[in-house]
Amino acid sequence: MKKQPGFTLIELSIVLLVTGLLLSGMLGAYQSQTEASRIRETRQAMREAREAIIGFALSRGHLPCPANPALANSAAAAGQEVRSGATGSCTYLDGVLPWATLGVKESDAWGKRYSYRVTDYFADASNASIGPSATCTPAVDPAVSFAICSVGDITILPQAGALGGIPSVAVIVSHGKNLRGAYGPQGGARLRGLAGDEQENADGDASFVDHPFAHDANPLAAAYYDDLMEWVSPSILIGKMATAGRLP
Repeated sequence: MKKQPGFTLIELSIVLLVTGLLLSGMLGAYQSQTEASRIRETRQAMREAREAIIGFALSRGHLPCPANPALANSAAAAGQEVRSGATGSCTYLDGVLPWATLGVKESDAWGKRYSYRVTDYFADASNASIGPSATCTPAVDPAVSFAICSVGDITILPQAGALGGIPSVAVIVSHGKNLRGAYGPQGGARLRGLAGDEQENADGDASFVDHPFAHDANPLAAAYYDDLMEWVSPSILIGKMATAGRLP
C-alpha cells in the first residue's frame, strides 16, 4: 500500500516554532506601536492643557488651582479647581489638573489623572503677594496676582538631587505606563511603588525631574523612568500677559 504524504512530528514542530516566532514578533511590534501612540496622545493632551492654563491666566489674572485628587470623577466638584472663598488662595498646591475648570482631558492614555502643581502667589486671587524674591510693585490691575518680576518656586531638574534646574510656575505630570505616583479616576491616594526619579514627581514638594525614558527590565525598579511632563515658564507666562496688556 502506498504511504500518504504528510508532515513528520519534527516538521510540525518546526512549523509551530516558526509560527510562534512570527506571531511573537508581530505582537511585539503591535505593542510598541500602541505604546508610541499612547505617548503621542498624552503629550498632545498635555500641551493642550498647558495652553489652557496660560489662557486661564490671561482671562482671570492668575493660574488655576489644583483640583482635589481624592474625589472620584462621579463627584459634583471633581475636576474643579479648589480655592478659598475667603482668601482666594489655593486649597491645594499639589493635586490633579483641574480638567473640568479648564475644559481638557481628565486622564492620560493609560487612564490615570495628570498630577498638577502650581506656585501659590501665581495662583491666588490677590496681588498682595507677588513672590518672595520680587522687588517690583504689584500689577496695576488688582485682578492680576503676580508682577512682571515675579518668579516661580517650582524647579525642573535633570535628575533627583541635581543643582540648578529650570524655574516654573506650574507643572503637569503624566506618570506613564507604569503608573507609579498617579491618581486614578476613582480618586483616593496615589498609586504606590514609587522609586528613583519618579518618586520626585509624586512626593508633594516643588522639585520635579524630567529626562528621557529609562526603561529598565523591571518597571518597578528605581532606575525605571517613563514620566511625561509639561510646565509653564514664568518668562513665557509674563511675556504673554504683557503682550495682552495685563502687565506693564
